[in-house]
Amino acid sequence: MQMKAEQTENYQADILVVDDTPDNLRLLIRILQKNGYKVRPVTNGFSALDAIQSSAPDLILLDIMMPDIDGYELCKKLKSESEFREIPIIFLSALEEGINKAKAFEVGGADYITKPFQVKEVLARVSNQLTVRSLQIQLQEKNQKLTAQNIQLHQEIAERHQVEMETRLLLQATQAISKSEDFESAIDVILGLICQTIEWNLGEAWIPCSEGFLKCATGRYVSDLRFAQFRQTSWQLIFAPSVGTPRQDLAVAAV
Repeated sequence: MQMKAEQTENYQADILVVDDTPDNLRLLIRILQKNGYKVRPVTNGFSALDAIQSSAPDLILLDIMMPDIDGYELCKKLKSESEFREIPIIFLSALEEGINKAKAFEVGGADYITKPFQVKEVLARVSNQLTVRSLQIQLQEKNQKLTAQNIQLHQEIAERHQVEMETRLLLQATQAISKSEDFESAIDVILGLICQTIEWNLGEAWIPCSEGFLKCATGRYVSDLRFAQFRQTSWQLIFAPSVGTPRQDLAVAAV
């Protein structure tokens, strides 16, 4: 069960308790269930891994001293997996066993509780970690929402710029045509507008001549003198109908 950012009043936080001592498990179950938490008890590290992979809990209470995988190793393993690394872990340790606090935090533990358990301490530390986790999730959800809104805004701006560019180009082309003395000079201006707008280096138009042949119009756009030779070659070419070009109407070639 994945904790939700906005909990309902009836929501029961899911707490996995890992301890190989039955008396400790029974005590923690009684304390937590009495205060409205859902508790899943397991007695070893392997069972804990199975339970976590089956359904990720909101919080883990993890005994350090266990026969198969100790708490430090289990915590380190969970923190190495992206799916589980955000689950807060509270270590459990008996006073006489001692707890290596530096190591506990180094491997990813969020807090620790010493045995014998004090009811108020258990509830306070559990409540604190669940609150912190809930706030983290709220922050993540808000960041995701803001990121999505930002992407949408950029898309809308790009689309608006595209529409503005197309509208401006159409207006300029219309004005150029109305001011041009002939068709060839209009082509020259229009090609310049198009190529400069879309950042092409060369633009030339192929227009129908006698009997459906295509020839290169005198109007053209060249932004780089290196295309001069290419331009000279184009003027010498004439395409017969349906030969060398896919269409017989106005064609624009650009590089």
